[in-house]
Amino acid sequence: MSVTDPKLSSLDQLLSLMNNGDFLGEVLAAQKELIADLQDHRTAYMKKAKGSLTLKIDMTLDEQGTLELVGEITTKPPAAPKAKGVAWTTQEGGITPTNPRQMRMELRTVSEEPEIRTTS
Repeated sequence: MSVTDPKLSSLDQLLSLMNNGDFLGEVLAAQKELIADLQDHRTAYMKKAKGSLTLKIDMTLDEQGTLELVGEITTKPPAAPKAKGVAWTTQEGGITPTNPRQMRMELRTVSEEPEIRTTS
């Protein structure tokens, strides 16, 4: 009777070897959290959301043929848009919120009761 060695044939089987299977759960939880972050970003900013999930596996093979696996997962959620504003520069080198090359209209307050004028 011969005994056949089991062979790992998928990435999830390899990941399940680390931390007694807990690492695979961490990968799936990180993926789920990243997707939620992407959805929240899209809803908040009404634009495309981009993030990343990076899985790194360091492998060390010793003299006896033992393969040590060390896994690391990192995620990068979408970044909030950068704050923007507009201002203009003045001749004196200052900054102003109004365009100095645009005419400004002087506004006055109109009373509720119209003024009645007579001609002479």
